[in-house]
This record gives sequence, C-alpha cells and structure tokens, in this order.
Amino acid sequence: MFKNHITVQPGCILTKLLPMKIACADYRKEMMLASLVRRLEDPKLSASQKEEIRSQIKKLEQAVGLD
Repeated sequence: MFKNHITVQPGCILTKLLPMKIACADYRKEMMLASLVRRLEDPKLSASQKEEIRSQIKKLEQAVGLD
C-alpha cells in the first residue's frame, strides 16, 4: 500500500487530514509505550510476563525511533 509518504494535489482534503493521522498514530504509540513501562514495574508480574512486556517495549521503541 503506502510506503513512507503520500503525494497529494494542493487543496486536497488529505493535506489537512494526513498530518493529524500521523500525529495521532505517534501519540498512540508513545502512550502505549508509557503504559508498558509503567506495567513493567508491577511486582506481581512473573518473569515470563516481564519478558513479554520488554519485547513489546522494544518493538514500540523501534516503531517510534527510540532504539
């Protein structure tokens, strides 16, 4: 489908909507990352649960460019 960018004609509705969608997607990923980091601090988690959360954190960090 779309790779890294979309080319649109000036005045197209996508020129107004696309930046918002990108910003919302980035915000969502950052909030998910913050939630996982907070969850990792739960002392009731088993070692396997912590490892799964660390794996999810690593994937999200790569997605938002924090790796």
